[in-house]
Amino acid sequence: MKHLLLTAALALLALRAGAQTIIIRDDFTNGVLGTNTGGTGTGFDSLGQAAVTESGDSMNMGGTTVSTFVAQSKDAFNPFQTASTTLRYKFSAFGRAPRGQRLYVGYRPSTLSTNHFLPGEQGIYIGLVVNHDGPLGSDNFNPPAAMFITNNSGTTVEVARWSWGAGTDLSNLEVVLTTTSTTYNVSFNGATPSMISGSLTGSSLNTQLGTISTNFKTVIHNQFWGTSTAGNVSLDYVEAALNRPEIAVEHPLNTDLSSGVSSISFGTQRVGTSSAARTFTIFNRGTENLTVSNAALSATTEFSLNISGMSSIVAPGGSTSFTATYSPTSATAASATVTITNSDADEGSFTFTLNGTGIQPEIAVEHPLNTDLSSGVSSISFGTQRVGTSSAARTFTIFN
Repeated sequence: MKHLLLTAALALLALRAGAQTIIIRDDFTNGVLGTNTGGTGTGFDSLGQAAVTESGDSMNMGGTTVSTFVAQSKDAFNPFQTASTTLRYKFSAFGRAPRGQRLYVGYRPSTLSTNHFLPGEQGIYIGLVVNHDGPLGSDNFNPPAAMFITNNSGTTVEVARWSWGAGTDLSNLEVVLTTTSTTYNVSFNGATPSMISGSLTGSSLNTQLGTISTNFKTVIHNQFWGTSTAGNVSLDYVEAALNRPEIAVEHPLNTDLSSGVSSISFGTQRVGTSSAARTFTIFNRGTENLTVSNAALSATTEFSLNISGMSSIVAPGGSTSFTATYSPTSATAASATVTITNSDADEGSFTFTLNGTGIQPEIAVEHPLNTDLSSGVSSISFGTQRVGTSSAARTFTIFN
């Protein structure tokens, strides 16, 4: 079943590839924690007092005695950028130890590699089970959970607290942490907290974390007390992805233009007149808002753009549009380059050309057919004709 899910996950990953930069995607399928042959990234290190293992297509953190398990990504990256980073932890088994447990996921600086991952050192700590003080009694099946942020000076702030509720099944829990340089948001799939105080969303992360002087690694910490396997947990995958906008321009609809390649022909247009306006639609096929700063022409004598209705922010899956018109001033070929300035990482200046040819009416008069007359020069003689009678009609043909 895991292999079917993996196939589906890889298909989804392929669909998202153009819109995200996948930093880590480890499905734990090769049996060695410290390598990652089937995904993205180089695996995880086991740093705790007990070994974290990889088997059965899962990362496993569990034993039968008092144990501390810590897994930290080998790959370091910056999850606090203008573009957002989404970090996902998907559990396949989630035990809650009745006599005390501390289960955290989150980020800490890449310079740290201690055998615990607990609030007190700079980072983000999502405490899925937080029993700080050791054995708490055999009936403690409803422990609190909390989120903490520690700044670079070691000051820790609890930003949210919640409860899963007695009997809540967390075996398919997915934790999703999305961060930017200033914001964070935590959400859960597969289970819903029964109570939340504080907020799992914030907009002053830069202040809460303080000075960031290094990249970060993602960490999972599971520590529990007792002599059973009640606190054992397993993960299906860990994924970290840098979200980004992805521009696409269509003209007409459902026909993609290629930046730096596409050329749009307006055909011929009579000098002194204007073509029908043509609509160009900008789509955001990414996972982050697309900022559209401007759409401009390299030459404005023959062509014009109307961007008055164009939005500056295009949400993922959204679109906006502008129009172009050709108004030739001379009977010659003309072209201009359209440049759409935007926040796409690799197509920040999306360009294509417009072209057309201006034409003038050109009269030609023939009489008889195939014999051109010259304006102001030609003279047609009807010869002699008896007074009171009419000549045969002569045909003059006007050509353009």
